[in-house]
Amino acid sequence: MRRLILFLIFGLTAVPAFGQSEIDSDRVRNGGGIIWYVGTVGVHAGKRPHIDLGDVHGILEGDTLAVFRAVELHYRPIGTIEVEEANVTWSVPKASSLVQIQEGDRVVAIRTLRQLGTGEEHRENFQRRQLVRHANRNSYSTLLDDEAISVLIDIEEKQARWVKELKPIAGRIRATSVSPNDFKHMQPLLNQVLRFQQFRAIGVPVDKCIGSEWDSVLTTLTPDPAESFSKSHTKKPEVAAAEEQKPAPADEASPASKENDAKIETIHQIVNSVMFDYEQEERKVAMMLCAAIDIENPKNETSWIMAQLNRSQFPDLADDEEMLESMEQILKDLRASQGQ
Repeated sequence: MRRLILFLIFGLTAVPAFGQSEIDSDRVRNGGGIIWYVGTVGVHAGKRPHIDLGDVHGILEGDTLAVFRAVELHYRPIGTIEVEEANVTWSVPKASSLVQIQEGDRVVAIRTLRQLGTGEEHRENFQRRQLVRHANRNSYSTLLDDEAISVLIDIEEKQARWVKELKPIAGRIRATSVSPNDFKHMQPLLNQVLRFQQFRAIGVPVDKCIGSEWDSVLTTLTPDPAESFSKSHTKKPEVAAAEEQKPAPADEASPASKENDAKIETIHQIVNSVMFDYEQEERKVAMMLCAAIDIENPKNETSWIMAQLNRSQFPDLADDEEMLESMEQILKDLRASQGQ
């Protein structure tokens, strides 16, 4: 049995609340960056799958989470799930015939610092939700276990630092199953998510290019509303996607749409032919680069390709001569097919 610690309804005495003298409230709401939430799917015998992120982390009923599955040394998107029941430190997703989650799958959510609020606000909102959840009971216990207390203290302490540092990627909230090394291993994937969001924002049709699973997780992991930055803050490229709206879909009956669909199909054929011995997710990165390169129109295509690969979940490919030669051949064949 886990040791229970008395949780004081009016505050955590271990962490002094920080006030306006320490943090400018306008800076909290108008500045800051994004926060990654990462947890793991668990399955107990005879029970539904659960996620080790819950109310104390800020994951609530109705929230949509992205799901990724580890394959060899990388990840592939499985789709998205909706939280049906949120408990203090864990939650239960709705059953879905479209997304079959498995034990060990990683779940990812995203918030902005503005959405999180101050650490004190996060704690107070959690307390209110717990009171509402237990309103029909004759008595409400103020006892929380060690994990819940630790999460509240951790968020309250880190949030103050995140706001002061004002980084585009403000921080991370990890479930107990996700070690710092686990998160480090996932970082290239998260970098790729942000870059793919930028490609979609400039018009790359992600669903047609690399599938509905990628399209759904990119949508879920785009903060809404997007965070705003102070005018004096210089935005980094990897966070720009969080500030751009998803472009309106093109009219499927239009000639431009048909031409674009034909180009995507050609990209699929050429990439699969030239890179037949590469992993599927590596080929998908190549497909996105082929679809985006003419839109971004870089002066030095090789340097641009290397930079994009470095921001994918396969950064080692940026220095791989065979990969760079493959991309050169793919672009040459693609442009030849278009009469260029």
